Amino acid sequence: MVAQTSEITPLLGPLEKLDDSGPSRWIVFRATALGSTTILLSVSLISFNQDLMRPGRFPYAVLLALMHMGFCSVMAGLLRSAAPSLFPALNSPEERKEITSAFLWRGALPIGVASVTNLVCTNLAFRHLSVAFLQML
Repeated sequence: MVAQTSEITPLLGPLEKLDDSGPSRWIVFRATALGSTTILLSVSLISFNQDLMRPGRFPYAVLLALMHMGFCSVMAGLLRSAAPSLFPALNSPEERKEITSAFLWRGALPIGVASVTNLVCTNLAFRHLSVAFLQML
C-alpha cells in the first residue's frame, strides 16, 4: 500500500507511524536516496549545460531557456493529465482559481518573465563560472 502524501511530508509519507525511538530506517534511507538523487541530477545538468554553452558549440542562452520552458510546460501538462490530484487549484471546485486575463497579466506574466530572465542569466553564467560554484548557488 502506498502512503498518502501531504504538503508537510510530500515525498517521505506520513510521520504518524513513527514511534518514540525515532524515524525508521526506511524513512531515513528514502530521504537520503531522494536527496542524493537530486544533487546528482543537479550536478549532471549543470555540467551538461556548461559543456553545451562553450563558445563555438551552442552559445545561445535565450534559445536554451526557451527550450527549457517549453519542455517544462509540456511535462506539466502531461503530469496534470496523468495525475490531476497534484494540481488541486486547477481541479478542485472548492479550491479552484479562475484564470482570467487580469490573473494572467498580473500574476502569471511577471513570474514567467522573472523565470525566463533567471534561466537566461544562469545559462550565460555557465560560460564563466565553475560547476562547483554554480552548484553552490
